[in-house]
Amino acid sequence: MTDQELKDLVAGLAVVQAKTDEAMKKTDEAMKITDVQMARTDKKFANMLEMMTGISTSQGLVSEEFFYNCLADTLTVAGIKYDTIDKNIKQKVNGKWLEVDLLLENGSNIALIEVKYRGGFYEAIF
Repeated sequence: MTDQELKDLVAGLAVVQAKTDEAMKKTDEAMKITDVQMARTDKKFANMLEMMTGISTSQGLVSEEFFYNCLADTLTVAGIKYDTIDKNIKQKVNGKWLEVDLLLENGSNIALIEVKYRGGFYEAIF
């Protein structure tokens, strides 16, 4: 390789390096913008999640009230007649809190009912 060819090669590499540096600078700027946009998106997502959780909780309470009202009218589950119905029973058992959504009882039977709301569907677990 001649001295001139070597100088031309180095000069060409300098041009390529300058273009690479410029491209890297643009990429860094774009990444900063993307980071800002992602932070905004994360905040919006967190707000939406909080809102959805609130809606789900509200619907869960509506579900419990629905089943309570239905059972309070008949006091009957699986063909068994009960004398009383209570809701949201909480009791500490072995150091842990136990919560039962609905409790029906008569002299010899009890019914423990857990009500679930899942994405538009109500479910009572007897």
